[in-house]
Amino acid sequence: MKKTTLFIAALLMSSAVNAATTLTGLTVEGRTAPLGLDVTHPRFGWKISSDKNNVVQKTYRILVASSLENLNNNNGDVWDSGIIKSDSSQWVGYKGMH
Repeated sequence: MKKTTLFIAALLMSSAVNAATTLTGLTVEGRTAPLGLDVTHPRFGWKISSDKNNVVQKTYRILVASSLENLNNNNGDVWDSGIIKSDSSQWVGYKGMH
């Protein structure tokens, strides 16, 4: 990966309809502040929080963008994982170019 600041978002789909679901505890290689990380294919992690009970993750999508503007526009110009059917939320590997 480029040694520049990258903005990362994990978007997920949950099993509960109309639940307010948010992501917390975003990590890269287990760190919440991964400045200076020198890993070509880092692994991401996140936790989900919901106002409803029994909410589980069914899919995720990771966006890596070169700017916050691109990220806010859902433009993963560095990497877009696409929608992945998985309940994995820890140590999810970057599969983009480095």
